Amino acid sequence: MNRSIWALFYLATTLFGIAEGFLLVLALYINDSGGSEALTGTILFFQSFGALFVIPFGGVILGYVRVTTLILAGAGLFALSAGLFWASAVDNTATLILAGLLSGAGWAIAYTATPITVSKLSPSDNTVIHFSLLAASNMAGMGISPLIAYALHAQGALRLMFPIAMIAVLVSGGLFLVLTRLTPLPVPDRNRGRESSSDTLRSFASLVRSARCFPLAMVLIGACIFSTMSNFQSTFAQAEGLSFPIYYLSYTLSVIAARIVFSAPLSRFNLHSTVNIMLAIMCAGLLLFPFLGGSNIVYALSAILLGVGYGLAYPTLKGCMVEGIEGKKRDRALVLFSLSYFVGLYMFPYVSGRIITEFGYPSLLWVLTGLGLGELALGLTLQRCNAATS
Repeated sequence: MNRSIWALFYLATTLFGIAEGFLLVLALYINDSGGSEALTGTILFFQSFGALFVIPFGGVILGYVRVTTLILAGAGLFALSAGLFWASAVDNTATLILAGLLSGAGWAIAYTATPITVSKLSPSDNTVIHFSLLAASNMAGMGISPLIAYALHAQGALRLMFPIAMIAVLVSGGLFLVLTRLTPLPVPDRNRGRESSSDTLRSFASLVRSARCFPLAMVLIGACIFSTMSNFQSTFAQAEGLSFPIYYLSYTLSVIAARIVFSAPLSRFNLHSTVNIMLAIMCAGLLLFPFLGGSNIVYALSAILLGVGYGLAYPTLKGCMVEGIEGKKRDRALVLFSLSYFVGLYMFPYVSGRIITEFGYPSLLWVLTGLGLGELALGLTLQRCNAATS
């Protein structure tokens, strides 16, 4: 596929990332409007139900529509969600929960379908590189949004982030519609759809029973850490006298730089060793957080370590998940990987919000550090298992 089409694809994913990124400062918006971290965690918790509803049916739906058409549907759901957030007051909990459900479904569709698009369009030896570039484009968008939100917050206009998110995701959907005409993706096979409806759960079960349960557990834990650090960073910074744009800017730039500079070289090394080195760097960043002492310099350093570590570990884990798999089983492995990711991404903030409300940020930071060390232990175990069988 030529470079101009790839550029259009990554522009579309960046715009979708911008829309999703505004939800990273939802806690700041909720707090400013009289709510709490616990309410933010509840909304994010219900986002998980939207994601968990649509992801298992991804294989079935792909039997009937092009993957880019599916992403367009996700953009529509997310735009509707942004409109509901914009129109709702903070005390209208039911509408906020509905908006959360729709945003979870829309983002889950896009986040699941875009790597499937990459896997279909890129040669096998370039898959990890394109996974990294896809993740970098998503992260670029998600990193831009908090900076825009910070400027809006300074002007007392934080609520405007929702119509901006709506516009960004609709433009993204339009670009995916163009890509539907330009990309050489195969026309869906209706027979494949009928097969998927009966085989998907069986395929999921076989993947979970295999050694691929390790990357599934690891991406879940990593998503718990990422979602907590991202969704509550604005309120954490306020409580600690720090500037949250420093975190988002440092984290985003380090993720993008690491993925662009190191993705190709690292793809030539053992995937499992790479994951563990990156997880060790991520844990170093987590260990710095309890000792920030109000220093924005240390704050930036910890964000950079998290960005490099998690930023490179995630796409490499995705490569581990699909290593040696082709065809429909590869698509299902990616769907299951996304399902595991979204369980951690949306469900754990409910726990995080309760920990913050009941025990404060220091307790939460040590919980996250423990999770990071647990993920590293799983990675080392997977590496030993892989060495023993090779």
